[in-house]
Amino acid sequence: MSKQTDLINIPDAITVSGSNVGIGTSSPLSTMHLKTTGGGSVYFEDSDATSSYNISEVSNNGGNFGIQTRSSSGTFVSTDYQIVKNASGADYHRWFTQGTERMRLDSSGNVGIGTSSGANLLNMHQSSASSNSYLHITHVDGGSAATDGLSIGLESDGVNAVIRNRENGYLRMYTNNTERMRIDSSGNLLIGKTSTGLSVTGTQITSDGRLMVTRDGNQAADFNRKSSDGDIVKFQKDGTTVGSIQSRAGAMTSLVLNPSGSDGAGFTGGSNAILPVSASALVDNTIDLGVGSYRYNDLFLGGGIHLGGTGTANKLSDYEEGTHTVSVVMASGTVGLYSSYNKIKYTKIGRVVNIQGQIRVYSVSSPSGQMKITLPFSADTTNDEGANVGGGVMRVYNGNAPSGGLYMWGVTVHNQGNLMLVEWVKSGQATTPHVPTANEYLIMSFSYFTA
Repeated sequence: MSKQTDLINIPDAITVSGSNVGIGTSSPLSTMHLKTTGGGSVYFEDSDATSSYNISEVSNNGGNFGIQTRSSSGTFVSTDYQIVKNASGADYHRWFTQGTERMRLDSSGNVGIGTSSGANLLNMHQSSASSNSYLHITHVDGGSAATDGLSIGLESDGVNAVIRNRENGYLRMYTNNTERMRIDSSGNLLIGKTSTGLSVTGTQITSDGRLMVTRDGNQAADFNRKSSDGDIVKFQKDGTTVGSIQSRAGAMTSLVLNPSGSDGAGFTGGSNAILPVSASALVDNTIDLGVGSYRYNDLFLGGGIHLGGTGTANKLSDYEEGTHTVSVVMASGTVGLYSSYNKIKYTKIGRVVNIQGQIRVYSVSSPSGQMKITLPFSADTTNDEGANVGGGVMRVYNGNAPSGGLYMWGVTVHNQGNLMLVEWVKSGQATTPHVPTANEYLIMSFSYFTA
C-alpha cells in the first residue's frame, strides 16, 4: 500500500480519493463507487433475523438495478424490485412479492397490476379465473375490512362490471361539477334530483319498479315511434297486453283497451270526431258504449244524437222537460186564470211536444170569438192540414157546452204559431169556438209537432 496525502490505494481493491471511496475502481466518482466487470451487489445482513431470508441484496447487473432477498449463506431467495434501463434511463419498474411480479410501471407511464403490459394509466388484471378483479377503497369512518368501503371492478366471469358501495349510503354521478344521478341506500334511482317524491322535479325509478317523472312547466314524457304506424306505448298485466296507445294514419292517436282479445275496443280521433277502433283498425257499428250491467250515467251533448241510422230523420237533436204558464187569448174580451191553475207540464223529444195539465178560469170580461191558449213551443209551419194537425180531446168541468156540442177539442194549426184553438165538435156540423165562463176547469193531454 502506498500512502499519499489525499489518496489511499489498495491495488485491485479499495481506493480512497479525498472524500470518495472506490471499490474496484481507482477513480471513484462519488462518495461510494463500486465497480465490477460482471456487475456488483451489496449485501445487508441482519444477524438477528431468520437465516433463510436475512440478507437484502442491492445489485446492478447489466445496468439494471435490483433488490433481492438471500439466505445467510448467500443463496438466492427472490427478486423483490427491479429497474430495467435503456439509453434513456429507466425503461420500466417491476415490483415483486413471493418471487412473482405483481406490478409494473412502464416507459409510457402506465401502471399494470397483475399484468406486465399495462394498457392504460392504471391497468388491473386478475389472473385467477375464480376471483373478482376489484379496486377496493375504504375510509377510516367506515372501516377497512373486505365488507367495507367501495369496490369497482369485474366479477369472476370477467365480463360483468360492478360498482359496489358496501356501506349504507348512496352512489352519485357528476358532470360539469354538478350531480346528475344517484342511487340511494334504498335502491331508488334518482336522475336530476337528490331526494325522493313526486313533488320533486326529476325522474325517480323506485327499487320496487315504479317510474315517477316530474317536470316543471312542461310535458313530463315524450314517446316517438319512427317509420311505421303501430303501438307507441303498450300496457301489460302479467305478460298479457291489456291496452295500448297507437299511431294511426301517421298523425293520429288510437287508445285501445284489451287489444289482445277479439273484442278489443278503443277510440281515435279524426275530422273533429272521436272514432271507434278495434285492436287494429277503425270499425263501424260494432262497439257499444257500456253494457246492460255496466252503464254510463249522464250524457251531455250540445248537438243531437242519431238513433238507428245516420240520416237526418234519425237525428234526435233536442230533449227538454218543463212547465209552461198558460195565457188565454180571445177574439174579443179577456179571460183570467187562477195563478195556481195556469200551468201545464211539457216534455219535448226532438220535434214532438207532449203536454198535460189543468187550467181554471178565474174571471171573464165579455169573451167572444175564437178561444186560444198559449203553448210552450210554436207548431210546425208546414201547410199540410192532412198531416200537420195536432191536438186532442179536452175535458171541461163546470163549464157550458154549446147546443149540439159532443166534446171539446184542442187543435194546433200550421199558421197559429204557439196558439192552440179550443173548439167544440158537433155531429155533422162545423166546429164552434168555446166560450169560457168563470170557475170552469179545462183538462188536457196531447202532443203536437214543432217546426
